[in-house]
Amino acid sequence: MSVNLSINKNDYYCLRFRIHMKLIPFFKKSSITKSLYTKNRRLAKLKLDKIYYPYLQIWNTLFIITQEQTQELVDKFIREELQQNIVTTFTVDRIRYKSLSV
Repeated sequence: MSVNLSINKNDYYCLRFRIHMKLIPFFKKSSITKSLYTKNRRLAKLKLDKIYYPYLQIWNTLFIITQEQTQELVDKFIREELQQNIVTTFTVDRIRYKSLSV
């Protein structure tokens, strides 16, 4: 599985990754695309990790837990990681950035 980090039309970084075939019924989509609301590449990579690693945890536990538990994890992931739009301050290389937290 790979994550694509690209720049959208507003010069913000955005991420895109494909949902694994066995997780598509839980997510009800085949890929996730999300703007990271930053123009700084290092900050974009940090935000990407914050979103992608919880997805990997869901994938790693898929065969261990029940379908209901998997659906709860997916719902929590969508609610907490993908729909979060809170202004936060990050510091990268001693430079402060204000951005929407995703």
